[in-house]
Amino acid sequence: MKKQLLTTASLLLAFTVGTFAENDLRDNLTGNYNYSDAWTKFSPEIRNQNPNTQITNHQWNSTINLSEDARWEIAFTVNIAKGSNNLSQPLFNMYLAAPGNSILYGNYYLESGRGPAMVQHFAGKDASNADINIGSETFALSDFNIKDVPHSGLSPKMVDGRTITTLGSGWGTESGIYFYSIIIESFADASKQDLIMFTYDYTGDYASETATSVYGIRNTFGNIDPNRSLKVGCFVDNCYTGTVSLDNATFEKTTRTLVIPPPEPQPEPAPTPSVPEPSAFGLLAGIGALALVASRRRRK
Repeated sequence: MKKQLLTTASLLLAFTVGTFAENDLRDNLTGNYNYSDAWTKFSPEIRNQNPNTQITNHQWNSTINLSEDARWEIAFTVNIAKGSNNLSQPLFNMYLAAPGNSILYGNYYLESGRGPAMVQHFAGKDASNADINIGSETFALSDFNIKDVPHSGLSPKMVDGRTITTLGSGWGTESGIYFYSIIIESFADASKQDLIMFTYDYTGDYASETATSVYGIRNTFGNIDPNRSLKVGCFVDNCYTGTVSLDNATFEKTTRTLVIPPPEPQPEPAPTPSVPEPSAFGLLAGIGALALVASRRRRK
């Protein structure tokens, strides 16, 4: 369990240092940190495919534990084929889901805009349970896939999230290879802000764009407690003639430890001048007296 939260002033200081000291998490944190004990998991399991939306929910069995000193990276390489027209917008959304809050990141096709990369926060919701039951809520970043495409049965209710950032925008998602990742640096000490970064890279022949953003989890995503465990997965949905496939999926964890450097060596004190011992003083005085006597005799 994390230590008790510090005073407001301490938290503000910790947030300032923890959030703005790093503007790119693709490299390890700078400072006296040692990264070791890494593990990698591939290809999340298919949890369910809802007949209403036809959205497939992939999820790893492992979770992200924010109460650990660790680095976490979830990465997907996605092959998207838009299809014959702009209505064929397949769906790829990766998610981090806590019992009370969720983060979604991926391509979007919403009434408010379209594009290949958006981050949304769903307060008080668990996105990992979306689309399990007919008529249940859905958190996909595409109201087009949910409301306008004639899937079988009654479509679930579309849940609107709060947009955190838009990393890519345009007239939809062009065909090509896309790379999405979420990187988290979590801290066991609750006074330090857990950090999260989203990266996006389109390597197709339409354009080339890379964008990153770094946020403090507690300050940006509301009630995601620093002790939370986050479920990790993604939603995938083909649409009309548009298709999407996961070419590669990895979930990595690396333990991070703080290496305390040895204290700086203290300078040695300057040597003090040596003082003759008392017996030496007596010897010198005796020699001096004898020399004085000898000199007087020679005068006489």
